[in-house]
Amino acid sequence: MYGAATANFLSYLICVIMIYILSPKYYFIKWEMHKLVMMLLLAIALTVPFFIFDIENTIIEIILKTFAIAAFPFILYLFRCYEEIEITSIKGFFLKYSRKLRGI
Repeated sequence: MYGAATANFLSYLICVIMIYILSPKYYFIKWEMHKLVMMLLLAIALTVPFFIFDIENTIIEIILKTFAIAAFPFILYLFRCYEEIEITSIKGFFLKYSRKLRGI
């Protein structure tokens, strides 16, 4: 299972590197490497503890993993990985659907 996940990750990484190298010939894509590296490092920092520490209680482990997944976007916000237009769009989305849930 871990081997398949690692092979999948490496194949996608090679694909991204090849696109990064070959795409300027056909279409320029502005890559925000700082943000990509920051997201990758934060994802690794949130995942590695679950491989290092063995949690005996399955329910606590599921709760902690769910909390880590849910916290990821907020941690990205703290590290300023979002642009202002993205924050505005997310706020608008939540306002729009919170009104529908309240029946307004």
